[in-house]
Amino acid sequence: MVVGGGAAATFLLHRMAADGGSQRPVIIVEPAPRLGPGVAYSTPDPVHLMNVCRIRLSVDGDGGEDLIGWLGDRGIKADADTYLRRAMYGDYLADVAGRCADLVGVDHRRSRVAGLARGDAGWTVRLDDGSTIDAGDVVLATGFPGRPVPPCDAPLDDPRVVANPWSPGAFGGAGIERVVVIGTGLTMVDVALSLVERHPGVQIVAASRRGLVPRTSRPGLPATIDPALLPEPGIGGCDLVHHVIRLGRTQDDWQAVVDNVRPRANDIWRELAYGEQGHILRRWFPWWNVHRHRTAPAVGERLAALLDSGQLRIVRSRVTSAEDSGAGDGRLTVRFAEATVADEPADLLVNAAGPSDDLAVSGDPVVQQLLASGDVVVGPHRLGLAVDRAGRAQGRGLGPTPGLWLVGALRRGTEWETTAVPEIRIQAGVIAERLLHGDSDAEDTPVSVGRC
Repeated sequence: MVVGGGAAATFLLHRMAADGGSQRPVIIVEPAPRLGPGVAYSTPDPVHLMNVCRIRLSVDGDGGEDLIGWLGDRGIKADADTYLRRAMYGDYLADVAGRCADLVGVDHRRSRVAGLARGDAGWTVRLDDGSTIDAGDVVLATGFPGRPVPPCDAPLDDPRVVANPWSPGAFGGAGIERVVVIGTGLTMVDVALSLVERHPGVQIVAASRRGLVPRTSRPGLPATIDPALLPEPGIGGCDLVHHVIRLGRTQDDWQAVVDNVRPRANDIWRELAYGEQGHILRRWFPWWNVHRHRTAPAVGERLAALLDSGQLRIVRSRVTSAEDSGAGDGRLTVRFAEATVADEPADLLVNAAGPSDDLAVSGDPVVQQLLASGDVVVGPHRLGLAVDRAGRAQGRGLGPTPGLWLVGALRRGTEWETTAVPEIRIQAGVIAERLLHGDSDAEDTPVSVGRC
């Protein structure tokens, strides 16, 4: 049984179909009517583009023909500089999921999982419609279920506070002239573009502690760096940081450095000591993030124009609170941690900081039950769940929990790079191999050198 029907489930189905399908029934629990897009690729907004060029997005791997053929059937020519609309990629995933579901024989249950318990013969899964499913194996492919609560003191029941920017109609109201956005990453970029599209004269303030914004991908393919120049697993934390900085200076191409180091990132991360990992997370993770998770060139141009015109302003400070202004103007007063940053009047306060990293307060019933039973454990830095290289969840005794598999962002308890299409595709392939062939010893392998 697979919990979640987005991209990870689609990659899993594709691998199963390519290998002749499963001898056991395959049930996918996903409330959406379509398998494939999930939340990530369901946005209908045409200004939301993939932040990776099409080369890395096909279900059959780097440079794969499946996506190229699918686009060609629709009269679309794509190359290394083609960044698809996210909705179009969602349509592609839906098409793949539909094709593969027919071949595999999928039972799509449009429900949510309300409970999950392990017994001697496998798992008993309780759905929110009252039905139950007996499953030998369960694959959690839900994305990260952290609760999307703004990290500040704000009235969550106030319609002017947008806790989830992906909720339908979040920016459709009238009279939106001033907006404060919490966070300055890729979600902020999406929010800013959507707001300007709907409210052309809107003034936006985006705030984060460091005020870092995503870099923009250059046209074409990044250079391949000689593997002998790259850091190896076993390097210490300080040496790693100095090595990467030195490499960035000598190569004069940070995108190439990040894309070439990325295939080794998980192996390097696993061998770092706890304290070294913590130092990198506190000091260097934000800088890696803005170079690693970049915008499409067209999006970067629009973002730069908004910044240059002053329509979007970046503030280096935490948002501490929001409350009604009391002036009868219908606005909030947003306050910041830095005394030098003045209060901002806002028609909307938008949370673009992402969900809380702490799974212990996620509110997700499945995760809470698994944590309580000891079938999963939170990783040492509380970024996600612990997992082995085959994708099996680690239990309280730090051994694999029988029949419980994790794909994607949930694996951040152990892995550094686990949220992008290339990594998720490999993870899903390994798990499919293990499920289809019980004697398989397949394990997660590094992605090939990043090309976009």
